[in-house]
Formats: sequence, C-alpha cells, structure tokens
Amino acid sequence: MAIKVTTPLSREDARKLKSGDSVLLSGVIYTARDAAHKRLCELVAEGKELPLDVKDAVIYFVGPTPAKPGQAIGSAGPTTAYRMDAYSPTLIREGLTGMIGKGKRGPEVIEAMKECGCVYFGAIGGAGALLSSCVKKAEIIAYEDLGAEAIRRLEITGIVDEPWHFRYVGTEVSLDMKDSGLCLEEYLGAESATFEKAKALLLEDKYTAHEIMIRCGMKDLPTFYHGFAKRYGSTPTKYKQENLKKNKQEKSLYICIINNYNLLFLHCLHHLHNMDYYSHI
Repeated sequence: MAIKVTTPLSREDARKLKSGDSVLLSGVIYTARDAAHKRLCELVAEGKELPLDVKDAVIYFVGPTPAKPGQAIGSAGPTTAYRMDAYSPTLIREGLTGMIGKGKRGPEVIEAMKECGCVYFGAIGGAGALLSSCVKKAEIIAYEDLGAEAIRRLEITGIVDEPWHFRYVGTEVSLDMKDSGLCLEEYLGAESATFEKAKALLLEDKYTAHEIMIRCGMKDLPTFYHGFAKRYGSTPTKYKQENLKKNKQEKSLYICIINNYNLLFLHCLHHLHNMDYYSHI
C-alpha cells in the first residue's frame, strides 16, 4: 500500500518513512540540479538569504524540457543524484527534508540524512513524460539564466489517479501498471506493437480510423490520434491518405512501365518480322 505524503514534509514525517516504502507525493516541490545547487550553497556560505525556503521542502533533481502547448511542463525525468552529492549535505542541514532523483547517494549525504531527518525518493529514469503528467503548475522562481536548470516551483497532484505504482524488489525499483501488472518496458513494447498493427490496417484501406482503434483494443480516439501522430509524424487519417496516394502513384508508374515494355516488345517483333521477310526476297 502506497503512503500518501503532502508537502511541506516535516522532519518528523520524514523519519517515519522507511527504505522500500511506496510514496504518492503531492503538494509543492522545487526543481534544482547541480548548477543551481552550487549557487545555493555559495549563498549559504556567504550568510545570504536563499531564493526559496528549504525548510521542510522537497527538491526534485530535474531539468525539464520546454512545455508543449497545454502542458505545465515538458518531459521531467530525474537527474542522476550523485551530481548533487557535494551540495546536498549543506542544504539538508539548512532544513531540506526531501530529495527526488535516481541512482545512489554518497556516504556524506546518507550521514546528513540520518543526522537531520531527510529522505531520498527514487524516481524512475526514462519515464519523464509520465512523471510530467503529474505536474499541474510550474513557474521559475530563481536563476532563469540557467535555462532548464533554473529553480522551478512545481505543484504536483493527481498522482493517486495514475494507473501506475512503484514495485520494489530488493534494491531495484520498477514502475508497473495497476490493472495489467505489466512493467513500464513491457507496456511500452505492447503499445508500440499496437500502433504497428494500426498502421498496417490503415494501409489495407478497409476500415475507418475509429474501427481500427477498436480493433487494436483502444478506447479513446483523441489518445489514439495523439499516440499515432507522435510515432509516425501524422494523424492516422493523413497517414492513410498519403500512403494510399503514394501506392497509387507507384502502381500507375508500374503499369506505365509495363505498357511501354509491351509496346517495345511489339515493335521488336514487328522489326524482326520485316527482317525475316526481306531475308527471303
């Protein structure tokens, strides 16, 4: 059973979490990678105020891609956490209680976590698009000059409604679908096969896009169109029209070549017949 946690994350709540717990996180978190961490630690060393309050805060190690229209944020997969190892102990001692990333942490970070009451959440690498769907609002609050590595304030929610859960086996973690039990890699492979089947059916010119969607086991037409366009660069309808037109042109060219060949063959026969005629004169 996953544990629901809402930020801010107090030290007391952080200490309640155990290694291997599945956590559904919601509330406000912040993004920062090594360049931003370096600047924050320099401010701490100089005794200056930070651009965000790290007390009871959670920082996600991520540099998201640009958001597409209608999205709060682009793909937001985790950064390898060891890049922040030189800076994390300083921020933990300033009050940071949560970090999100991928990969192992160094002994200095682990010691600071034990000492101060901080937790490190493991995110799934390669699932950036899925993770970004949980972000409902994003705004840059510091270091805009760093681009993707600027510090952002994220509002995350709705994770409970996602059809996925984290599964731990020893020290390994995978992302599984709740309904089918497929892991992420298996799901993506099955999804790819589904769209390949749809592409083949479109070229048969027997079914509408809606009929093909149903035959491929999908239920939502906009999702089908979006997924197809993302893989093949055009909607199912446009893909069908373009390829049927291309096949028709290739077929016409083939017929034209055959007809020209027949004409040439007949001309050669006629020429040979004349040669045979003149040879008997």
